[in-house]
Amino acid sequence: MRRASLRATCLLATLLFLPALVACEFKSVTVQIADFETNSVEGVRFWRLDEALGDFQPGGSVRFSDPYPAGGGLEMIDYTIVQANGEEVLTLPAEVIRDPADPDLVTLVISYGRFEEAGWFRVSSFNAVGDSELSSEQVYL
Repeated sequence: MRRASLRATCLLATLLFLPALVACEFKSVTVQIADFETNSVEGVRFWRLDEALGDFQPGGSVRFSDPYPAGGGLEMIDYTIVQANGEEVLTLPAEVIRDPADPDLVTLVISYGRFEEAGWFRVSSFNAVGDSELSSEQVYL
């Protein structure tokens, strides 16, 4: 019990001080991925609007592990935040929320470590074949 409490305290302290250590800002983002398992989705890529060019440029990404069962009937996934240069930053867990009418439609609430300047972002999902089209929705991060 004491060991679990110490681990939780260390994790909390790391999360609180991580932005200062890695010079980025963490933002919570909700992503919905259709055909999650059918398309063997490996992660999502963030694309930042370059206002000078008028289009979206690739930024960092988030790579997923395979979903796994957790206590209380929850399904979880671990995800790794990756900078645009390929450097891995942090791995965190997220709950997998499946649409009851379409279990292959997955919603995840993830943290994104923004190393780019603040701006408008869209996401694409990716797998071994490549990237999907950019999301129609955009979010200011």
